Amino acid sequence: MVGSISKSKIIAALTVIGLFFLLVFPVTNISLPRAEAQDHDVYMNGRSVMNSWFDYWGGNPVERNGYTLHYMELDGDLGNIFNTFADNVSGLSANTVVFFKFCFVDFYGDNLAQLQNIVEQVIETSQSVGLRLIIGNALPRINGETDAALVTEHNAYNSWLQGKASANSSVWIYDFYSILSDGSGNLRAEYSVDPGSDSHLNESAYAALDPSFFNLLDQIFGEAPSPEPEPGPPSPPTAVSTWYFAEGCTNHLFQEYIAIQNPNNQTATVQVTYMNQEGAFSQDPFYIAGNSRTTVDVNREFPLSDVSTKVVADQPIIAVRSMYWNENSAGHSSIGATSPANTWYMAEGCTREGFETWILVQNPGDTDTTAYLTFMTGEGDEVGTEVPLGAHARESVKVNDHVPDNWKVSTRVYSDQPIIAVRSMYWNERTAGHSSIGTTSPANTWHLAEGSTRGGYDTWICLQNPGDTDTTVYLTYMTDEGERGGTEVSLSAHARESVRIYDDVPDVWDISTMVYSDQPVIAERSLYLIDRIGGHCSIGYPQ
Repeated sequence: MVGSISKSKIIAALTVIGLFFLLVFPVTNISLPRAEAQDHDVYMNGRSVMNSWFDYWGGNPVERNGYTLHYMELDGDLGNIFNTFADNVSGLSANTVVFFKFCFVDFYGDNLAQLQNIVEQVIETSQSVGLRLIIGNALPRINGETDAALVTEHNAYNSWLQGKASANSSVWIYDFYSILSDGSGNLRAEYSVDPGSDSHLNESAYAALDPSFFNLLDQIFGEAPSPEPEPGPPSPPTAVSTWYFAEGCTNHLFQEYIAIQNPNNQTATVQVTYMNQEGAFSQDPFYIAGNSRTTVDVNREFPLSDVSTKVVADQPIIAVRSMYWNENSAGHSSIGATSPANTWYMAEGCTREGFETWILVQNPGDTDTTAYLTFMTGEGDEVGTEVPLGAHARESVKVNDHVPDNWKVSTRVYSDQPIIAVRSMYWNERTAGHSSIGTTSPANTWHLAEGSTRGGYDTWICLQNPGDTDTTVYLTYMTDEGERGGTEVSLSAHARESVRIYDDVPDVWDISTMVYSDQPVIAERSLYLIDRIGGHCSIGYPQ
C-alpha cells in the first residue's frame, strides 16, 4: 500500500525538476522579430481628420512604414469622447501604442478645462493597463475660423500637454500645430481642402505629417538611433523645377492665388518667395502630395503689395498665377515663366478707349539692373523708358503714361541681367482684364489654337515685328470643317499690327490660326466677349 505524499513534498520535487531543465535547456531568445505585426500595431483614436488620414494611407487597418495602423472612431459628443476611448482600448494588452486626439471642432467655445479633464482621464486609463500613449495637440483652423481667443486656447492646451508628457515617461505629444499652422495660428492655406470655408486637411497636409509621425513611432518602438529635432516645416528644396510670375497684386481689392500641381508619384517639397520694391521674402517650405494640387493664397501670405513670385520645388511641378477683382466678377490667369531672360516681347497692348496696359518686370537675381522698354506701334518705334530694378525686386510700368491714346502698342523689354516680363491689360473701368507672359524670341511660324467669331466672340491676332526688315505676315485659318483661307498683313520693321478674324471668317465657333512670316515676328491671340464684358489672351506656340 502506497502512503500519502504531502503537498509540500510535491512542490519541492517539481521545483528540482524545473531547475534541472533550465540548466540543461537554457532559454536564449523569446522576443518577436521586427516583422511581426503585433509588435508594431498602433491604434489611432480620432474622428474626421484621423479618418481622412487613413483614406490617404489607403485602408483600415493599413500597413505603412513597417507599422500596422488601426483607426478607432471617437464619439462626436465631447461628453462621450472619453467613454468611447475607454471602450476602444479596453481589450488591448500592456505596452500597446495608442494615439488620441481631439478634432478641431472640440475647441469651439471656452472649454479648455473640459478638454484637459478628458486628457487626464485618457492618461490615467492608459497607464492603468500599461499602454504607451501618443496625444495629438491642437489642430489649427482656417483664417476665417480663427480668432485671438482660439489661438490663446490652442497655445495654452499645447503647453499643458508638453508638461504632461514631461511628467509621464509613457506619454508622447505629436505636434500637429507646428507643422500645419502659420505664424498667426491659422491653418496654412495650402493644407486646407478649401482655404475659404473648410478646416479639414488635404493630401498635401497628410504628406507633410507623415515623416515626423513615423519618426516618432520609430522612437517609441526603439527603431530610431536618436531623437530627431522637433517636427516643423521641411528644409528648403533643392531646385529641380522653378516658376516665375512677374505679375501679382494683393492690394487695391485684388485677390491673388498660385495654383501648384504635382503630377509625380513622389511628394514634392515647395518654397514660395515673394518680391516687391523692397526685396524678397520667402514663405516656409511645405509639402505637396504626389498626384495632387494645392493653392497658395498670396493675399494671406503677402498682403497689401504689388508682388512678383518665385516657386521652387524638388520635383517637376506646374504653377499658374490667377488674380480676381470686383468681388470675383473679373479675373485673369497665366502660366509662369520657367527661366529669366535678357529680352522679352509682348505683341498685345492698347492705351485707347479705356484700355490700360501694364508691363510688370521681376528681377529674381542677386544683381541690380535696369530694364529698357521699347514700345512699337503701327508707326514704328516710340520713345521707351528705363526702369531701375533692384535685386530680388519687382516694378510696374503703365504704358499709357508713355504711349497714350493708341490702339496698337507692342513692347520689347531688355536688361543686361536676366529678368521676367509680363503684360496685363484692363478695360471698361477695370471690370475686365487679361494677362500673359512674354516670349523671349521671335519666330517665323506661330500657332494659336483658340478663337471664335460667333456668339458675340471677337478674336484678334496681334503681330509684332521687332526686327530691322519689313515683312509680310500670312495668316491661315483652320476650323472644324478644315482650312478657311486667310489673309496677308504688311508689317514694317519695329511695328505692330492687329487682325480681326471676324473680318475674314465671320460667324464660326471654332477657329485656329497659323501665322507665317519670312522674317521672325511675335504673335498673340486675344479674344473678347460680347460688348467686351470680359476676355482672355495667350502668347502663340512658336515653331
